[in-house]
Amino acid sequence: MHIAHNIEIGRHCALKAGIIIGGSTRIGDMCWTGLNSTIKHKVKIGNKVIIGSGASVINNIDEDIVAGVPAKSIKHKVRSNQLFLMAAIGATVALSVIWVRNVRGIMPLALKRRFRRRE
Repeated sequence: MHIAHNIEIGRHCALKAGIIIGGSTRIGDMCWTGLNSTIKHKVKIGNKVIIGSGASVINNIDEDIVAGVPAKSIKHKVRSNQLFLMAAIGATVALSVIWVRNVRGIMPLALKRRFRRRE
């Protein structure tokens, strides 16, 4: 883990191993970073942001789930119950977790196959 100068990290954040954070970066509350992710200097990350494993963040992010190189948004407006569910099932800040809504509520796409409704 490498953290440069002038970093502001909010409350209840989870920073995983191998992360690199550039100088003068602000990370909001309840943010999760994946393994080996990189955040460029002078980037502002809002509250409730999830950064996927190996992602490279070069632009400001506001309440999204991002993944890839460079990091692109794959889900907007993360809700608190989604963060709680990820923690409950032990998700490692996400290999690009995509949430779906079905008859049982909101769950990761990977779990949807297990609980598919039989007709």
